[in-house]
Amino acid sequence: MAPCLPAAWTGFSLTYRYRETDYRITVIQMPAGEGAAGATVDGVAQPGGAITLVDDRQAHVAEVRVHGRAATAITGDAIRLTP
Repeated sequence: MAPCLPAAWTGFSLTYRYRETDYRITVIQMPAGEGAAGATVDGVAQPGGAITLVDDRQAHVAEVRVHGRAATAITGDAIRLTP
């Protein structure tokens, strides 16, 4: 999972309904290179950062942590990436 968020966003939340089951998903954008990216569902780490949807008619809470892109500064004919 690799959402591309505007640099100014710290994240967003949504509710996704899969058949009869609701998933409350929060995406958190961390500064580039800081912390571990990944996903959890109901507090359990998900392999590969993917959320496997299950139709069990229970409410679930998911958190997805992604790294932000490094900021780009252009000075003359040089480009500098800052984490």
